[in-house]
Amino acid sequence: MANSLLEREAILTAVARHGASARDARGRWLLLRGGPGMGLTSCVEGALRQERATGGIRVRHARSVPQEAEYPFGVLRQLFPEEDAALPFTDGPRAGSRQPLFHRLTTRLAGGPPVLLAVEDLQHTDEASWRWLGYLTRRLGRLPVLLLLTSAPSFDTGELFRATGQETTLPPLSDPAVEQLAAVHGHGRTTARLCAEASAGNPRLLHALLADLPVQGAPRTLDELVDTRYRDAMAQLLDSDPSPARRATALALALCAAAEEASPSGTPPLMDPDGEAPLLPPDGEAPLLPPDGETPLLLAGIAGADPAFLAGVTGLTRERQRGVLRAMPRLARLLSHPLPREAVLANARDGELAPLRLRAARQLYEGGAPAPAVAAHLVGLPEITEEWMTRILEEAAELELGQGRPERAVPLLRSASTGPLTEGRRTTLACRLASLELFSSAVASTRRLHRELQLTSGPQRLWVASALCGALVAQGCIGPAMRVLKEATDPYEDSRLTRTTRVVAAAIGVHDPEELPRSLIALRTRPEDSPASAAAPEHSPDAPSESAEALADSLVALYEAGSGEVSAHESTARVLDLLADPLHPRLRTSLFSVSACLLQWADHPADARDLARRALPHPPALPDLTDFGQQQLILARGKASLSTGRFQQVIDENKPILRACADQGIQLPHVVAALAIAHGELDQGDTAQRLLSESAAWEFNGSWSWDELLYVRGRLHSFDGRWEQALDDYLACGARKRKRGFESPIAQPWRSGAAQALTALGRPVEAVRFADEELRHARAWGTPRVIGRALHLRAVAIGGRLGLETLDEAVALLRSAPAPVELTEALLDLGRARIAAGHGRKGREALREARRLAQRPSAELPRGPLAERTGAHRPDSGEGETDTTEPDSGKPDGGDANGRVGTAGDPSGRVGTAGDPSLPRLFRVAGHALALAGARGVGRAPATDAASPLTDAEQRIVDLAVRGLTNHQIGESLHLARRTVETHLTHAYRKLGISRRTQLAARLRSGEPGGPWSGEV
Repeated sequence: MANSLLEREAILTAVARHGASARDARGRWLLLRGGPGMGLTSCVEGALRQERATGGIRVRHARSVPQEAEYPFGVLRQLFPEEDAALPFTDGPRAGSRQPLFHRLTTRLAGGPPVLLAVEDLQHTDEASWRWLGYLTRRLGRLPVLLLLTSAPSFDTGELFRATGQETTLPPLSDPAVEQLAAVHGHGRTTARLCAEASAGNPRLLHALLADLPVQGAPRTLDELVDTRYRDAMAQLLDSDPSPARRATALALALCAAAEEASPSGTPPLMDPDGEAPLLPPDGEAPLLPPDGETPLLLAGIAGADPAFLAGVTGLTRERQRGVLRAMPRLARLLSHPLPREAVLANARDGELAPLRLRAARQLYEGGAPAPAVAAHLVGLPEITEEWMTRILEEAAELELGQGRPERAVPLLRSASTGPLTEGRRTTLACRLASLELFSSAVASTRRLHRELQLTSGPQRLWVASALCGALVAQGCIGPAMRVLKEATDPYEDSRLTRTTRVVAAAIGVHDPEELPRSLIALRTRPEDSPASAAAPEHSPDAPSESAEALADSLVALYEAGSGEVSAHESTARVLDLLADPLHPRLRTSLFSVSACLLQWADHPADARDLARRALPHPPALPDLTDFGQQQLILARGKASLSTGRFQQVIDENKPILRACADQGIQLPHVVAALAIAHGELDQGDTAQRLLSESAAWEFNGSWSWDELLYVRGRLHSFDGRWEQALDDYLACGARKRKRGFESPIAQPWRSGAAQALTALGRPVEAVRFADEELRHARAWGTPRVIGRALHLRAVAIGGRLGLETLDEAVALLRSAPAPVELTEALLDLGRARIAAGHGRKGREALREARRLAQRPSAELPRGPLAERTGAHRPDSGEGETDTTEPDSGKPDGGDANGRVGTAGDPSGRVGTAGDPSLPRLFRVAGHALALAGARGVGRAPATDAASPLTDAEQRIVDLAVRGLTNHQIGESLHLARRTVETHLTHAYRKLGISRRTQLAARLRSGEPGGPWSGEV
């Protein structure tokens, strides 16, 4: 049987039975009901083929069309073309005038051979022909006639004589039938399920969809189909009925379903028109037949609206809307799937959807529906014309941002930007939208801000320029960012706003070494009060001059700290004084970012993270990268976590940011650096290297964020024993820092890194020089972490008895600092040094302590001076710590009503469990060092012969290999054959318990022969 007649066997059987009866002069009629695309025409064609094949019966076929419904006797002319001349072209004024004609046609049928009369689409049949068909059914019992009819589901067939025939409704194809047809086309069960949902068993839609399906995959959108047959089939269904009410209902249902999917909640359920009960039983039960036996309402799967709501959308009366729904069975269920819904909306004509969207939105708004439900309809309007619409769209966008869905917030804000807005509100909205667009299209974001800058005047111009600068900085365009702010300053000479603009420019100037000296001069030169400035309210949004001076002071403090001019104690005191004053909202994040950096450098990570929490949006919302203050806060927050060994926290906080910036032209080297070093410390070196390689295509510029990346890259090289590469990166970082005048090791201790690399490369004199200089600057800053780290690396560089004593001093200092990584590393070298000096028991004790610390470092963070001053309680436990403040949908929390800053709880992330070391890299290194030292209970060192020291020849060859020489170059240097070099290296590998050349340097750093503690003490 043809595929189009699948599950239609009962129809053909009934036709065969009635045909046999007609051949015996006992005529019957059979009416097939079905909606558009249900296969009525295919059934008729199959029945005609069947009866012709059986023989003994003539076939006459007519099809009604709506265009000829007003032409009298149109169907009869098709059935009896030989009577064309006898049939009138106008109907008589009285029905009695038809009687002779009806009688004559019926008499001809009675005296002739058996005949099958097929009439399709009775709903479009002209009135005169319809009357004759009713006349015929009352006489069929004595005629050799089979009358086969089709009609729409709701057509009134009361004219037909029930005793001589029957009617049946074509059901949709079952799921097994759909699966069978899909299998014929080579598709599996998953695609078959899609076909069942996207066609609702409608044969026309099903065959069109099967023809459009790609070879692989189950598409969810029209664009994924290979052709337009499915969309065209849906257009035929929409246009199959001339009634505009049905088309409007289909479009309204599709809009409601799309809005429900975009914003699940707030849309009324489908209710009975009397409001007594839902039309759909709960939990997906089959709908009950209405009491009067009418076609059931199969509206499962959509929460579009109750008929009253739907009538308000379409403009129909409530009763008319119910009737239309009954005439369109299964439509709502079909439109619950995105593919048919998209096909319906794609066939909408110009101007058809906007009135429906507007009526739906207004009804929901006036009914108190949630903002996302209303906004889902407003976002599709070509223009927002009323203030409430803009407000609803903005509210919905903020809710989406609070849930970490910026891709949904952007179209809402774009729509809101077309509404009636004041200049100030338009500017705020443009900056907000640009900050979100930066994650999807940096070009679009920058262009939006450029356009807004041209439209804006007065103080608002500064904030647009500031946002544009932030966007440019995020893309690595430091020079253009500085030019934008300079141009923004020109119109405001001799005003407080000019001073504010120059302070903002100075905040960006830290990214540009060439601009930094001029920025410092601008910061340190306070303007004299002028009448113009005195006229402005002190803390109004248009006169942020006091906060600008606070920001200027903080930037000067930042530079002086970096240049080594002030101590940590002095910097902290200045920060606390600045944060105690009311802060202007526009400058809060910039001041917080500078303060957080200084507090983190001063060994107050809890305070630094608290400031970051107050200024950065709460996860899963993303930070505003057009705000350069938030850019720097990301670094300060990450550094605070890194300094306390909370590496997984760094990954959890920064990975979403980097993922959102992927392939958008945004360059965040400091985010890459934080993630890379966190993965490196978690012993995930491959992931760390992949992150660095992905940023290799970015262009270096003068920004401080590249200093961080260079330093981290050097650290990762040192983890793997690539000392030459590590030294290059440390020195490159140092050159950039010196060009900026930042001599202090508080941010990137590059000299300590260089000293470590030089020691490993056998260049101790140079190493000591770097270490001494680092220690001098560290003592000027004065915090235990910075001094202890500098002492540690100086001890490694000098070695011997003095080095051992210096290591003891370093460990003692680091014990008092929130620096588990530095303390663990210092303990490792202390243990190795003691063992090398012959103090094996004490050495192993230090190594065991290092291993315990790496297993689970202290979770307590010291209470910072900011918390002490404000008296706020902050839980210090890193595990199980909770944020006691209420979430605010992604908006930064800037303190109290006046902008004063306190502290609050800050989720600090997990710091390790009993079975999962917090510092995996150092835990591994400590375990290996203990194994080599012969400690019990830590397992054996892998495949090593530590009892056999390297021979002099092996040591010389290993030293050259660590420096990066090839076997051939080593042979030439030592006048040895290449084979001899390979043999010595093989023996050295076995003694050191390694298998690759890249492991040599790291293995030697674990304290075995060739390390800094191998000589006499």
